[in-house]
Amino acid sequence: MELEELRKELEAVKAALQAHEKSAVGSSSTPSSTPSSTAPKQIYVASGRRLERFRNAPEKSGDPSIREWVSDVRGQLASRQLTTEEGASFILDHLAGKARQEVLGRGDEVAAEPEEIFRVLLKVFGDGDTLPQLQQKFFSYRQGPQEDLLTCSLELVELFTRMAKLDEACEASRERTLKGRLAEAVRDEGLQRELRRLNMEAPTLSFFDVRDRAIEWLGRRQGNLRKEAAVQEVKAADSTCDMKALLEKQGQQLQHQQQQIDALIKALSERPRGWSQPQPRRCYTCQSTGHLKRNCPHRPRGNGSPSEQAQRSMFNPRAQQFTPEQSVPQQSTQPQFVPQHPSFQQPLN
Repeated sequence: MELEELRKELEAVKAALQAHEKSAVGSSSTPSSTPSSTAPKQIYVASGRRLERFRNAPEKSGDPSIREWVSDVRGQLASRQLTTEEGASFILDHLAGKARQEVLGRGDEVAAEPEEIFRVLLKVFGDGDTLPQLQQKFFSYRQGPQEDLLTCSLELVELFTRMAKLDEACEASRERTLKGRLAEAVRDEGLQRELRRLNMEAPTLSFFDVRDRAIEWLGRRQGNLRKEAAVQEVKAADSTCDMKALLEKQGQQLQHQQQQIDALIKALSERPRGWSQPQPRRCYTCQSTGHLKRNCPHRPRGNGSPSEQAQRSMFNPRAQQFTPEQSVPQQSTQPQFVPQHPSFQQPLN
């Protein structure tokens, strides 16, 4: 591919030399021509920069867009100072695939004019956005999560430039519009306030001056944030050490308390050597178990209160247990009044 391009460039240079020689011969045969017409024509040789052939819309990240390619071709045409026909031929030589078929399929009216070729390529392989669509993209653009401030600002400039090509009236408010949109498009709220302050206090600053100051402000802020983060890390490390020491102290206290509890449990579980099983209680009167002296049925009956005597009368010594007896109504000791029939009354003496 490079050899073919070099060959074409060499042929173009030869053609230019032949044209120059013919013009020199013509000027010598007509001495009445003006001196300005006999002035030698400057020939510009293209630089060694390689121009890629455009085939289709970009498919990979490194592929140039149609706008970038058209801009490069315009630079080549300006440096070579080619005529309209030569420029159209140069453009067609650097087209391939669908792009070349698109231009050739439209006939000589398009293929013979460089500007028509550019218009068709931009329309077919470009974004194809209209002015309202570009305005919507420009005024709704926001900085992405992984996008830095430099990329955000350049994206705004590109959108505004494309919009200004379709509406030249936008150029009158270029700086003010770009600065206002940058203050709204950035993601950081603190940076938004800083950009609004700059726009109000220094309205004469250009868009790129405001952008550069915003980048410096971000750098200072990030430095302060790193310092604060370092201080917080030191404080966190100190608090961690204090907490670790406190936990170690509490662990030792818990271990000591556990040892005391274990010793107490061991002392309670081990019986002393002189300790024996407690014997059942015996009555001091009859030396039998199951009751006490105050409840002993063998106590003398003359002793004790009437209630104790009543309790002893209810105890059965043979079964050695209390047996409930039928309750007998007791007669009252008080005299009762009994009415007497008159016939039974004895005559008074």
